[in-house]
Amino acid sequence: MRRFSVILPVLFSVLLSSCTITSYQKIDSAVGYWDESIDQSTDTFKIGFDGAEWNNNSLVEQEKVIDYALLRSAEVALDNGFRYFLISENQSYTEKKTTNETETSNSETFRHRAIFTTVNYIDLEEKMRHNNLIQDGEFKGYAVYNAALVFYTIKTKYNLSNNKLVQNFESGMPAYRMPGTSRGMTETIDAVPHNPINSPLPDQ
Repeated sequence: MRRFSVILPVLFSVLLSSCTITSYQKIDSAVGYWDESIDQSTDTFKIGFDGAEWNNNSLVEQEKVIDYALLRSAEVALDNGFRYFLISENQSYTEKKTTNETETSNSETFRHRAIFTTVNYIDLEEKMRHNNLIQDGEFKGYAVYNAALVFYTIKTKYNLSNNKLVQNFESGMPAYRMPGTSRGMTETIDAVPHNPINSPLPDQ
């Protein structure tokens, strides 16, 4: 019985760490997204997402953290009246923490983080974003993202559909007004993206 009394708490702690959920939320304690405006003259933001701790180095969890950072990038763009954004700097990495459980055994946990620097645009001429790439200037060759399409794709991928913009996509409503900005604009949303989120999305 003594052996079981030692093993059960260890198993319980392992199950708790492995079942921690990375939810899409504003950062609370250690998990979630954060963002800040770092240069208003160039409409540049720094955006990050910190994932939960896991007891294995999960590629699925890593993908989710990157997707959630990309989703927050799209939300920030839309909330500030921008239609397009690019990622000028991208830091995605995994933190590994080792804890000494006993003199002879250690436990390991992993946490994935993603940090983007985004530059946002109210609009871009077709010739400037041909083939989903910036065609000229400082960011020539960088992938450019349609914020509304990124938003819809990731929300749908993770079943995060309790949002007015997602409902507008699915119901075929002709227009959506960008919220919370004096530079708000109305655009027509008439297509649902089908490309995987880790490649540049087509601009409809």
